[in-house]
Amino acid sequence: MKIKDNDIDRFISEPDGSLNLFLFTGTDYGLSCTRFNNIIKSFKIDLDDPFNCSKLEQKDLEKNSTVLLDDALTISFNQKSRIIILKLYGDKLPINIINSIKILLKNLPVENTKIFILAQNLSTSSSLVKLISENKYSAVVFSYQRINKQVRDEIMSILSEENVKISDDALNLLNLNMGDDHLNSMRQVENILSFIYP
Repeated sequence: MKIKDNDIDRFISEPDGSLNLFLFTGTDYGLSCTRFNNIIKSFKIDLDDPFNCSKLEQKDLEKNSTVLLDDALTISFNQKSRIIILKLYGDKLPINIINSIKILLKNLPVENTKIFILAQNLSTSSSLVKLISENKYSAVVFSYQRINKQVRDEIMSILSEENVKISDDALNLLNLNMGDDHLNSMRQVENILSFIYP
């Protein structure tokens, strides 16, 4: 299923525990990363526990199309759950990766397993997005580039929390030069604040 824009914040803070797979993608990779990290915090996942958490890269699936399913079905002796983190890069994914995820989806649900995928720049028409959004044990969260008003409001919110005033001209200039990546934009604001509060 695809999570609607106005439900994303609630979904991330109170994720559906019955779901197995969560895909984060969209044109704003920084916002996807932030949401990806926040849902992991919501599930209280220890990413540093190698017995509980498996971290895979795109190249791992390219070499072996069953590695994702194998990891999903492997629970160590003293663990109750299994977490898989998968990072994918690029909008055109090799067929081995699509096949690997197809194999996994055919075997869902897998009890006590959560798979989190962070994919860069997949479009809504991507075959992978379609596969995952049609699976009832999976969720897709898209992060789109924000419109200027949203960026402006977020800048104002951060500055007002720090009791920093800004003129309309300076705010407009800052807004125009923030770029389209949420995470980088917020870092730029923090860098500016570090000049004010070294």
